[in-house]
Amino acid sequence: MSNRSKLCVIIVLGFFCSSAWAGIGYVQGAHSAASYGSGSVSLTSTQAGDTILVAVYVNIGGVISPPTDTQNNAWTADTNYYSPSSFNTGMQIWRASNIAGGNDTITVHQSNSATVGNALVSVNAYEYSGLATSSPVDGVYAENSGCGTASGAAGSIATSNANDLVFVFFADPGGSALSAGSGFTPRDIFTTSGDPMLVEDDIVSSTGIYAGAATVGGSLGCNEGIMVAYKAAGAVSAGVAYVQGAHSAASYGSGAVSFATTKAGDTILAAVFVNIGGAISPPTDSQNNIWTADTNYYAANSFNTGMQIWRASNIAGGSDTITVHQSNSATVGNALVSVNAEA
Repeated sequence: MSNRSKLCVIIVLGFFCSSAWAGIGYVQGAHSAASYGSGSVSLTSTQAGDTILVAVYVNIGGVISPPTDTQNNAWTADTNYYSPSSFNTGMQIWRASNIAGGNDTITVHQSNSATVGNALVSVNAYEYSGLATSSPVDGVYAENSGCGTASGAAGSIATSNANDLVFVFFADPGGSALSAGSGFTPRDIFTTSGDPMLVEDDIVSSTGIYAGAATVGGSLGCNEGIMVAYKAAGAVSAGVAYVQGAHSAASYGSGAVSFATTKAGDTILAAVFVNIGGAISPPTDSQNNIWTADTNYYAANSFNTGMQIWRASNIAGGSDTITVHQSNSATVGNALVSVNAEA
């Protein structure tokens, strides 16, 4: 076989691994009519892996038992049971992380035998996506109440995580209407057993001090509020994916192949094979990406061939033409180069 029949074949392989974070999202919520001794609320078609937050209100003080639900999720109390002595009411926030998904009915019982027959229990549930499932609580303030003012406050939390959900639950045993405070999104406004309720949130993107707030209408009654800050889930890898491929006809001394479109931030791998030995020069491309040799140039003496893998990470994106030259002056004139690209 003549030297002119030998080929230097260059294969370019492209893969990408991108990081994607969908962020915190409010999915749905529901509140129940208060009932004596216990209360229940239902959510339909919840998404597996999401978080359910339950805001419980009792109009006669006394502790409550942990929620139970038809998905058999595990429940954690994220606030203490807050019962201001001036009102003899009670409120608490519970959480189920990484839920099973599907329809769900959540039930909470008051456990104080002295009042359970007379106490009305309101159970209110809210589904969120994108919250951390391990150690998600970034701060709690659950002891604030006041009377006779046009604004309600639930204290403040200094967050340590940049992306948080600030979840706030207000009640007004004095009977005055409640509306969301500045910067907060109202998720539920309702009245149970004559007491107005407000659930609001703020999805924040930087650390800081966040204060729960509400506007109190009517006769400026007495309000109480509790709040919890929840961390967002971390970035989730979208995985490795093959994008595209192309090959060129062989040519002497060097070869080139083109991508019509590439995505900024992706990675191109160039796998080079030379069937007449000798080193190759680093690839060049029309995007001016930076190329790194991820392997040494391996030359098998018995075959007089060579192979090497090159990489361009975090590419510029767009159309691209990649060229590789053989740099061995003794053989470059005789080596045919075929460039075959995958991305």
